[in-house]
Amino acid sequence: MQLEDLTAEVRPRSHWEAADLGFALVRRHFPKLLAGWLLCVGPLWAVLLTLMKWLPPGLIIFVIWWLKPLYGRVTLFHISRALFGETPRLRDVLRAWPKLLFSRLPFALIGGRLNTQRGLLLPVQMLEGLKGRARKERSKVITRHSGSTASSLLFCCAGYELFLAGALVSLTLMFMPETATSELFESLLDVGIMRSGVPSALLWLAVGCWLAAMMLVEIFYIGGSFGLYLNCRTHLEGWDVELAFRRLGRRLAGVATTVALLFCMTASGAVNREDSVSVEREKEAAHETATKVLAHEDFKIHKVKMRVPKDSGGTSVPSGFGAIFNVIGYVIFWAAIAFALWKLIEFIIKNRHSLKMRPRSDAARVPVARSVMGLDVTPDSLPDDIVAAARAKWEEGDFHGALSLLYRGSLSWLLIHASLPVRDSDTEGDCLRHTRNLPDSPPRGYFEKLTVQWIAAAYGDRAPANDIMRGLFDGWPFGIGGKSR
Repeated sequence: MQLEDLTAEVRPRSHWEAADLGFALVRRHFPKLLAGWLLCVGPLWAVLLTLMKWLPPGLIIFVIWWLKPLYGRVTLFHISRALFGETPRLRDVLRAWPKLLFSRLPFALIGGRLNTQRGLLLPVQMLEGLKGRARKERSKVITRHSGSTASSLLFCCAGYELFLAGALVSLTLMFMPETATSELFESLLDVGIMRSGVPSALLWLAVGCWLAAMMLVEIFYIGGSFGLYLNCRTHLEGWDVELAFRRLGRRLAGVATTVALLFCMTASGAVNREDSVSVEREKEAAHETATKVLAHEDFKIHKVKMRVPKDSGGTSVPSGFGAIFNVIGYVIFWAAIAFALWKLIEFIIKNRHSLKMRPRSDAARVPVARSVMGLDVTPDSLPDDIVAAARAKWEEGDFHGALSLLYRGSLSWLLIHASLPVRDSDTEGDCLRHTRNLPDSPPRGYFEKLTVQWIAAAYGDRAPANDIMRGLFDGWPFGIGGKSR
């Protein structure tokens, strides 16, 4: 690959401007980069996710995260060749994927896994092909120039990844029924992520959103890191100056040839007319002139010795213990981020109703609804002793009528005595959401249990068990009879 084949403008840039150059390369080739990820990394993820049926999901999630440095090699392979005008095809990426996957595998997963500058050093490992001491020295030079920016870029992308994953989970939960969301979350808490077996649907949803966020962010992270690497090479090796001289040389090549031919033609005649004395005189004069010029101060060679002080051994931590402390620190950091993400998802699910923006009209008093979902909830439409009437219908085998009386009576009491802001168009889920804003009390807990049985009977035609109905009859918390007056 030649510098003249570069498809981007090569010039010294600031660190973040160089990262933006990498982002621009990713945007230019994003469809092919995404397709390469799906074809190469997708099957690997599919195999690992299949193992969640027998292994703890938490272990599989950790393995997917630990293999993260291998995924970016697909992106680097594509953009490094596209930069020099050799855009690879998907077939080329697939053919190179086995070599990319297993090249320097131990170092990527053990020695350099927790390195915050892994994206900047990836081109040194995969493109320059250096080994041993040469690779270490090269890595020191690269990180000395752009290491801090590479670490900042990693932390920024990690934050974007967590935010995007949480946003995708929240967006998906918005389109799911409230009762289904509650059941999914309860099943996830029951199963957990460290037990084997088929994980709950909510865990599948969270893992899928996280993998999608990882794929999108990691592609741009590798692109930005590659931009930092190019800028570092430009600063250290003067790529821009070399390209300028090469362009200048190509422009002057033709002119220099013509001038040289004319000079030779005119000089040959003059030399023939010169006699030997004048030639010797000119040589002596030229020698004296050259001697005077070389004796000038500007042409003297000055040697300067610089002493680099060594680090004092009293204040530095031994490299072995320092590496151990770094590994422990990185593990604690990422574990804290994962725990915070888990708690954030748990908080969003538990408080999704209170986090919703309410219209301004809710501030005003809502008039008491007379019917909800077509059910008449006025006190006049209910019998004096609701429990006795419901029990009679239950004994007759009319479980729909029994549950309907209990549900209407509960709503009527809550509308009048608890000022529940229920509208005519509200559903069972809306009514249940309104009761969750009330303080903990027997009516609130009773209404939640009754709503579950009412939904099962009304929409699933499922009769509750005798024990459940006896509990609903005996646990009626709305006073004797329950009719609101």
